[in-house]
Amino acid sequence: MSSVRLIHHVQPEYPLELRHPGYQEVRSRCMVLKDLTVAGITHGGGAAALFPSAKAAVERWRYEPPRLSSPYTGRAESIGNINIVLVSFNAPTAP
Repeated sequence: MSSVRLIHHVQPEYPLELRHPGYQEVRSRCMVLKDLTVAGITHGGGAAALFPSAKAAVERWRYEPPRLSSPYTGRAESIGNINIVLVSFNAPTAP
């Protein structure tokens, strides 16, 4: 089985009320489906207050799904996969 590859990334929006200098990450768990979308996004760690923004971004991410090669036919078939993804937030600089 091969690993999944991110093919479309959407940067999360940093909520205005939570902006402060610094870098934060949110760990999320999600299932990559055969149609390249993600589902079942859950919080896996990091700043819980940023999870709604992280989830909204990850819902729009698209992956190349992992493939499992059949030893009998030699064909690779797409399968679902559970991933842990890191969503990075960079606080914007003041104007």
